[in-house]
Amino acid sequence: MKTGKIVAKHLYVSQVNGVTIGPDLVGNQMSGSAIQGLSRALYEQYTFTKERLTSLDWVTYPILRFKDSPKITLVNAHPGIYTTINIGDFTTDKNPGTNVLKGNTAAFANNWALSGSGEPPTAPIGSAIANAFFDATGVRIRQAPMNPTHVRAALKDAGYK
Repeated sequence: MKTGKIVAKHLYVSQVNGVTIGPDLVGNQMSGSAIQGLSRALYEQYTFTKERLTSLDWVTYPILRFKDSPKITLVNAHPGIYTTINIGDFTTDKNPGTNVLKGNTAAFANNWALSGSGEPPTAPIGSAIANAFFDATGVRIRQAPMNPTHVRAALKDAGYK
């Protein structure tokens, strides 16, 4: 409440991605997308004057840093495979006997498409953070990034000091 800084300690990300070629690669894509979504929701903002863009480098364009990255639990739901990967403590827990080929056969039989994977976790992160903030404070934030300046302004508008 004092600093206005929102800190995400743990993200839970799940997706059904259809036909899966490499579950570990899908996990990498999912975690990268989640971190990118979190960075966009909390930090990233272009700045500019009337003449030009002024956020030209990693100093003037803020992004999520490794030290601020949360633990991530990923769930890739797939016919014949259920994979949970915990990023942060770098452990992988896969159900023994998972069979990606069998799962892909089931996916094809159900007309699941071979499509992109990993991008879906980017979109809901901002909404999830805003809803968690609302749950904690009763105050809605409807602007990204949810940086300390915007958070303190939303709290002030809601009557918090």
